[in-house]
Amino acid sequence: MLVIRCHGASDDQKVHIVYMGDLPRGEFSAATLHNNMLEEVVGSGASELLLRSYQRSFNGFAAKLTEKEAEKLADMEGVVSVFESQKKELHTTRSWDFIGSPTILDEQS
Repeated sequence: MLVIRCHGASDDQKVHIVYMGDLPRGEFSAATLHNNMLEEVVGSGASELLLRSYQRSFNGFAAKLTEKEAEKLADMEGVVSVFESQKKELHTTRSWDFIGSPTILDEQS
C-alpha cells in the first residue's frame, strides 16, 4: 500500500502563526530557517505550506498546518508559541474620532 500526502488544500489545515521571538543576531536567511523547520514536521512540500516569513521586526512565519503539525512545531526548540491566525471584527471606521485626534482634513479647514 502506498500513501501519498498531497499538500494542496486539506480541510483540516488552517493558517497558523509560528512565533520565534527576536531575530537572531548576524546574517541569516529567515525563509530557509522557517522552511527547514516546517520540513522537519511535514516532510517534502513544506515550501507550498509556508505562506509568509516574518523577518523585519520579529522571527516567525505563517503556514498552513493541521492541529497535530502545529503541536509538533510548538514543541520544537526556538519556538515561543504557535497559534491559529484569526480575523478580527472591525470595531471602528473612524479611529481618529475614536481616540480624539484631529485629522489632516480638520487642520486644513
